[in-house]
Amino acid sequence: MSRNLLKVENASNLSRDELVRTFVVTPDYLELLNPVNHVVLGARGSGKTVLLRMLSHDHMSQVDDDRVRPTVRDCSLIGIYVQMDATWVSGLKNKPWQTEEEQERYFQWRLNLSACIALTDTIGSCLREYVSDVGDRASKELDIVAKLSEAWLGADAPPNRSLSDLAAALEEIEYEKQVQAASWHASGGRPPEAQVVAPAFETDLFTPVTRGIVITQRLLGLTPEPTWAILLDEAEFLEELHHRLINTHMRSHAGNLVFKLSTLPYYHPTLETNTGDSLSVGDDFSYLYIDQDPVRAMEDAGFVAFAQSLLDKRMSANDVPMLNLSHLLGGSRLLEDSDGASEGDEQFFALLEKYASPVTVQRAHGLQSNPPAFRDQISRKMKGALFLRDAVETRRRDHLGRQKLDVYSGERMILRCTDANPRRMVQLFQRIVRAYTDSGGGGMLDTVVQTQVLRSYSEAVLRRSESTPGCGHELYAFLRSVGFYLRTGFYERELTTDQVFSIEVKREDGGKWPQIVREAAKLGLMYPNVQTRSPEFMPMDGIFHLAYALAPVFDLLPRRGKAVRLTTVLRFSSKKAFVEGPEGQGVLWPSEKGEPV
Repeated sequence: MSRNLLKVENASNLSRDELVRTFVVTPDYLELLNPVNHVVLGARGSGKTVLLRMLSHDHMSQVDDDRVRPTVRDCSLIGIYVQMDATWVSGLKNKPWQTEEEQERYFQWRLNLSACIALTDTIGSCLREYVSDVGDRASKELDIVAKLSEAWLGADAPPNRSLSDLAAALEEIEYEKQVQAASWHASGGRPPEAQVVAPAFETDLFTPVTRGIVITQRLLGLTPEPTWAILLDEAEFLEELHHRLINTHMRSHAGNLVFKLSTLPYYHPTLETNTGDSLSVGDDFSYLYIDQDPVRAMEDAGFVAFAQSLLDKRMSANDVPMLNLSHLLGGSRLLEDSDGASEGDEQFFALLEKYASPVTVQRAHGLQSNPPAFRDQISRKMKGALFLRDAVETRRRDHLGRQKLDVYSGERMILRCTDANPRRMVQLFQRIVRAYTDSGGGGMLDTVVQTQVLRSYSEAVLRRSESTPGCGHELYAFLRSVGFYLRTGFYERELTTDQVFSIEVKREDGGKWPQIVREAAKLGLMYPNVQTRSPEFMPMDGIFHLAYALAPVFDLLPRRGKAVRLTTVLRFSSKKAFVEGPEGQGVLWPSEKGEPV
């Protein structure tokens, strides 16, 4: 039986067939099909690993899409996927290397070997795709394996009969090297120069895989000459010296070899190379920042189609009825513009008089004679804020309890609170489908239930920040402080058309906070208020907004809004009587009654 793929949140846990079956082609993916160097940046769950895995030839060749098939058919990009996750990188550390040169040599050896193992998978895929006759395919595989064995293992190595045999032999070599290094470490010695394991991999970085590409291309007779792509995933775990080495090859390689590197925001630490010439953004490579602003994304019907397609593909693996997000979730009272306030809307003006500043009220009345200007300058900016504040104030005044709030609902609200992050989409879809099933199904999911689901998810996202290695307690406390400040301003001050939902961080703020903000950006808990591929698009200082996934837990609108200085937030927090959670589980902001929430 097929497993429930809606419950598999991390694409790394999907098999090739599962990933191909659930993959949705996006503009970012099509951009990566161009045969140029790319550094892909995105928060956790944004889909970096999916994009690079789907660029590998054995995945891409299975994609049934007219925009992708020509790339496979014409051999215009043949991807070799190399994963450099925490487990892989841990093999580089705690070794007896005592100099940077020794570290570089071991890194080169290991990456050379890993790239060649990955190439054997790619060659198998190319054989299946480009050699239709079974007998001819087997003959070419034998020839390729023989030549690669000689090039990588030496003429005296035991013969390998297949690509799988060759890959197994390479994996044995890797294990032998690890055992040798452990032995040196245990004896307190340093690696003797005379003891060399698989000398072919001691050559310059990417030399063995380049030699393997030349052999494969010649024996397969691929024409026209294809571009090969080395796909290096999860580079955030590498150290700066490793990035310098990779940058050197991105800078110097030309012709039919390109590199696609994925890492977290702020974790491409240097543009320097080992040649003295730094990488030039736009010339040597391009950044591709895949985190999207869902507010802008929602303006494109393609984003909603992507979300629906993702849900359909994840659910289609099981024998369950398909769900239409629009019918299931309905419209959003806080975000929909179709039923926006008009210049004669009595309810809107009643709320405006109740919660807005006198200047804003006066301005609204002055624009009543100009309906287009009224909608653009007043109702578009104020409607959601007024409805949310009134809903929360009514709940508080009438002691209705959190469960009665129903405004965090609707397709636009749910999708915006995923931050356009595919992993968050899958997580929220899983909760929504469960709630729909528990309710008995049929019709639209109750807005109160939707709100419960979204607020519960929002709280879970915030709570998970506590488990961040090294800074979880501080990160959680920081997010709570920012959220409490924004919430206090939204509910205790008169509303204007410029509501504050972002913070501004400057280098001179100093201390640990800029690093905490970077950590939040890495995890998709805060986002820089930028959407561009220019070199300055990931600033060390700038304006950041809380992830929209966190808005419901703080009773906020999922908007960027106006920014306030981080130092102002921190001063405000230091004056408040924050309460430590049980067993020091983080700083909590007080409820309206002064009690911990």
